[in-house]
Amino acid sequence: MDFKKLLLPCIAGLGLVSPVSAQTLAARPAVAESAPEAAKWHVQAGAGFYLLQPYSGNNPAYSLTTSDTRNAGNSVSGTSRTEQFGWSMQPALEAWVEATSPSGLGLRARYFYLDSTSNRANLSVPSSQYNSTASPLIAVTPSQFLINSPPGTVPQQNPALAGLFGGPSPFVVNFPGAPASVDRFAFRSELRINTGDLELSGVLYGDQFELTGGLGGRYFQMTQSYGATLINSNGAGAVLSESLDSSRRFEGGGPTLSAQLRWHPITENLSLFAGGRGSFVVGQVQQLTSGNRTLNDPTGAFNPIGSPTSISNSFSIPNAYAETIPIAELELGAEYAVIRKTCTMFVRGAAVEQTYFGAGNATRADGNLSLLGFKVTGGITY
Repeated sequence: MDFKKLLLPCIAGLGLVSPVSAQTLAARPAVAESAPEAAKWHVQAGAGFYLLQPYSGNNPAYSLTTSDTRNAGNSVSGTSRTEQFGWSMQPALEAWVEATSPSGLGLRARYFYLDSTSNRANLSVPSSQYNSTASPLIAVTPSQFLINSPPGTVPQQNPALAGLFGGPSPFVVNFPGAPASVDRFAFRSELRINTGDLELSGVLYGDQFELTGGLGGRYFQMTQSYGATLINSNGAGAVLSESLDSSRRFEGGGPTLSAQLRWHPITENLSLFAGGRGSFVVGQVQQLTSGNRTLNDPTGAFNPIGSPTSISNSFSIPNAYAETIPIAELELGAEYAVIRKTCTMFVRGAAVEQTYFGAGNATRADGNLSLLGFKVTGGITY
């Protein structure tokens, strides 16, 4: 069955080409004008490099709570400030291969990979700031949305995390002769995406355009991680370190649908194109929140009675639930092709946007995640 002959009368009916042109095109071999050979199977392979910036609605790294004191030291009000994670442009990779028959029908496989890390959020708080009588810093807390809440409920910090990470640390003390110290915090967020598409493809050629489409299945894996560390610096030879890690991993699959329109009004070598893809993946989320604390004060410098202290503990809180993620991808760009007798080589540049609806971020499981940027791809068609 000739895919092209079935669709051309419909295209003519819509006015995209004239009936005469449709008859002429139907008689042509179902291979692109830039294809190396007509009426034969051909194979296309290519790879691409992306620079993408993640965006999400609310992605807090930590919160600061400060007490404002007036009236001879009486605390009358307090303020809280949340520091968001910042993201710069992140690299990503793409590769694909496609085989197309003379009828225009084919099979396409595609892989996309992103492994990114946020800008690190660092914070240093000396014990004098905690103990200030003017406007003391009451607490440094991790993201309030580090959750293991049941799906459908309001995201909130798991009560089991209370007191297991944050400032002031146990080495921030206020008694006569107490040594000074500094709580040093570091916060980070990570995002990793693996996508594999396998789809049946079809192509339709006009005088100045090429319309391709695909329908198939997608394997999708997304891991979002949050990490925080606390190290207390002091001159007493005591050691205090704390860590907090939360990872949420989605794995699943579902249908995917794609379309791309290429238009070359002047020459076959130079084209403009617009493309889109929609996917709906269903899968399971595995979440794990863990942490540990190591404290060693061999001389008892931070103990009012001078008693040595050594403590080490850890925790692990797992959670799992089902999830669905709709995905929309758009791109708009240009292509330049070099046409030879046996092959066609091409390079493309495009602005791209990807939205993962309801995917959230490393610190909360609601809201959308978007990737905005551009890509450069190159390939060859035999």
